[in-house]
Amino acid sequence: MESPSHNSDFLKIGLLLIETGNYEAALSHYDMALDSDPIVANYGKGLVYSHLGDHNTALNCFETSLKNNQFLPALVEKGRTLRKIGHPQFALESFNRALEIDKENSYMMLEKADLLIEMKDYEESLILLENIIKLKPRFFKALHRKGDVLCIQKKYREACEQYIKSLELKPQYAPSWLGLGIAFQGLYQYDDAIDCYKSAINIDSRNNLANLLLGDLYHSQKDYGNALKYYRIALKNDEDCLEAYYGKGMVLTSLGDKKKGLKYLEKACAKNSYLKYAFWARGNILKDENKIKESLFSFKQAIALDPYYLPAWESIEELYSISGKLDKAIHYHNQMLNTFSTSEAIKKQNTKIKPDYKELYLKSIDFSKSFEYNK
Repeated sequence: MESPSHNSDFLKIGLLLIETGNYEAALSHYDMALDSDPIVANYGKGLVYSHLGDHNTALNCFETSLKNNQFLPALVEKGRTLRKIGHPQFALESFNRALEIDKENSYMMLEKADLLIEMKDYEESLILLENIIKLKPRFFKALHRKGDVLCIQKKYREACEQYIKSLELKPQYAPSWLGLGIAFQGLYQYDDAIDCYKSAINIDSRNNLANLLLGDLYHSQKDYGNALKYYRIALKNDEDCLEAYYGKGMVLTSLGDKKKGLKYLEKACAKNSYLKYAFWARGNILKDENKIKESLFSFKQAIALDPYYLPAWESIEELYSISGKLDKAIHYHNQMLNTFSTSEAIKKQNTKIKPDYKELYLKSIDFSKSFEYNK
């Protein structure tokens, strides 16, 4: 089924209003066409609500736009919206319907591949990416994402090949430098990894992910001076960068300055913090200072952020044991066993003691492309 034709000029005027932040004017513009062209009008209103962050209303608009038809732009945006609100399987269905209409749309195929990565269906994603590359051998973003999948699968040498191909086509594409750096790091080629991260910074001086990766790599090599340097740069770029506060706190702790380290970890544990690692690290320093109550609170905050964060569970049990409160230690041990009693819970178990910058990197790239209305 083909996507129906509509007044593209009318749609584009609304898109221009959205791009310039005139959301009320855009809504009024699309409201005028609700009777004459409800498909485009509801699609346009959905875009406005999506930009405003009201994804549920946006979804309703896209679904209304799709009533009794297969309007391709609305199908794409419906898929994107479902993905944003945490319904990847339904999003996949929407992308599949869109690709039935436009089978060789490389951007839609790339978005679908990206969604499959998010769903951890790496093999299907890889097949789709290879199909995209067959259609468009010079599509550097597809080569790049193929490198990402291979990197996730720890096929680092093959990943390097894909990132290098991407960079041959687009030397100024910073994400490929980051991906190549992560792959080199996986191969223990640390000097090459550092060069790649610095190349990303040369392209974009405010690329904080590159600064965090450098800080973390230098820290792991016990090059504390350079680690602090790049965490400082990250904080200069973004004074609210929780990962940089965490990294700086951990470096200072490694240098033996636990007082200063705790100060930066406190900032990493600020209001609305999502860094369970920071709460766990803070809890350990407080435990060493014999501040049992504060330490327990910090470990419990880590579990509140991630009920399957094993290090925090083990730390609480240990803390009660060394405090002589064996009954509570046994209670938490049993509660921990109960939490991880199912195979599903075991899959969710998190044993990492520091942020996974590879995950941050994957989430930092948005392959969604404003759908060009050309029907």
